[in-house]
Amino acid sequence: MTSPAIAKELLSEEPQFQGEELQLAAGWSGYAIPLQFPLKHERERRELLAFLWDLSLSLFPPAEADPTAWLLMDNLHRDDAVLRLSRNAREWKPTYGLGLWPDQAPPSMLKREDILNMEWGSKPRLPYHSVAMLHATGSMLHTAWSTMFGTGSTVLTLGAGGGSTLLDTTREYLKRPITDESFMDFPFYFPLLGRNALRHATDFQMEGWLGPTQLYLRESEEDNAVLLLVHTTKERLQEAIRQFTESSRKQTPAKEPHAAL
Repeated sequence: MTSPAIAKELLSEEPQFQGEELQLAAGWSGYAIPLQFPLKHERERRELLAFLWDLSLSLFPPAEADPTAWLLMDNLHRDDAVLRLSRNAREWKPTYGLGLWPDQAPPSMLKREDILNMEWGSKPRLPYHSVAMLHATGSMLHTAWSTMFGTGSTVLTLGAGGGSTLLDTTREYLKRPITDESFMDFPFYFPLLGRNALRHATDFQMEGWLGPTQLYLRESEEDNAVLLLVHTTKERLQEAIRQFTESSRKQTPAKEPHAAL
């Protein structure tokens, strides 16, 4: 469960970003930053992505944890976001797999009765959710993530061995609930974690979903929030936030995001 009484100011300059502390499984700490997607104000978007990028790399430098960017494809039709991906595909190098919400029913193809039982005017459910893994590295990875941040579709992970190790480690665990043969052999399976799944997750489940991942940063449209999950102590995360909050007060104007990896 979350603790509404405990909120941390993540940036002091207007507009302010408030982070609600998440109560997570042992060994994990995190915050939910409430937002409405897609982000419409460019200053807000750039300040937040700069803060989150620098905070993430201060907690887990590239020498310790390799960053990987991911995109949930469901809503990229808005604001021509999918065109941004298409125009940059050669540099960002996307490959596509299956996104899975641990707290939702596993993917399955639509059946005739699903269509017949639909309420008038409702939309059919998506049989599955496609996720793109961006194989860009270095400054190009930062460019890709920062370009798409604010669409409500990005995920940033940091962990030893990068995204490939995450996928290899968690593949069989994530596939367990799937029974429809149509979805048993996708190129990869990626965890889509929201507050509902995290609320009662055990440390065993967190390991099954995230493997060696040290940091998981997701724009969660269903939660209207950016979720920051960090495999570290609450004290270490709070100290990092405090240092960056103090630093942000001294920055006039706000700095551009740092692209160095």
